[in-house]
Amino acid sequence: VPVSMIIPLKAGDIFRAYCYGYRIQNCLKAFIIILLDRFIDTLALVTITFFIILTEHEKAPLLFYLLLIFLMLFIICYYMFPGLYSYWNDYFIRNQASVRRNSFLKLLNRCHVIYAEISELIKGRCLFLYCISVVAWGVEIGGMVYIKDILQEDVSMRMITDYLNAALGISHSIYSQRFVFVSVVLMIVFYLILYVRKIVKERKL
Repeated sequence: VPVSMIIPLKAGDIFRAYCYGYRIQNCLKAFIIILLDRFIDTLALVTITFFIILTEHEKAPLLFYLLLIFLMLFIICYYMFPGLYSYWNDYFIRNQASVRRNSFLKLLNRCHVIYAEISELIKGRCLFLYCISVVAWGVEIGGMVYIKDILQEDVSMRMITDYLNAALGISHSIYSQRFVFVSVVLMIVFYLILYVRKIVKERKL
């Protein structure tokens, strides 16, 4: 997680997918886990931003609509896939076999495996992960607003938008940089504590 936070432009998610894939020996499932994590995280972010817009009575930033479009496309694809898969799978099976059609069938089956993996991960977990993500974003943005309030600086939707853009790697924000720095330091310290604890236990045995 610390490494994935440091790598810019969300390329850290690729590194996370590699780590998970190496751990569970399934790169496809690891990629799907990261994709689902991004979806839930984006959904929580849109929720938080929506409530901020309502309470502050400010105009929604462009980023809000882009994230909303991403969510809508993901949901539409998820619910349309079973019907599309059934139709095209039946179509290619009924027609005369060829190299190209067999390639399409293999691609369809591969997509079906991905869809099945996503469905399995979604069942019984989405709501829980969504609530955790909402709390995490609330704490993160709330902490930034609280610090600004202590410093007696004005809090605006523009400031929050800049922070979110920085989190996505689109722009830079001093608050985002501070958050990443503090988070990385805390996680490294936590990891070292666990590592030392493990060594102590092994020596006792």
